[in-house]
Amino acid sequence: VLGLGAGKTVPSWDPVSKSFQPVTEAPLTLSFDHRVIDGGAAGRLLARVAELLENPEKL
Repeated sequence: VLGLGAGKTVPSWDPVSKSFQPVTEAPLTLSFDHRVIDGGAAGRLLARVAELLENPEKL
């Protein structure tokens, strides 16, 4: 089960402008059965999903 929570705007430090900039963050969770799927594989899947959500041009 893949879950995506509600997005919220939070401050994030931008080293280029040396100031805080508003960014949208949303929690992403993955639930799986360790008897069937290895935790490392599930972690890689979750990281890839997060990468694609952050960079949709990679789809």
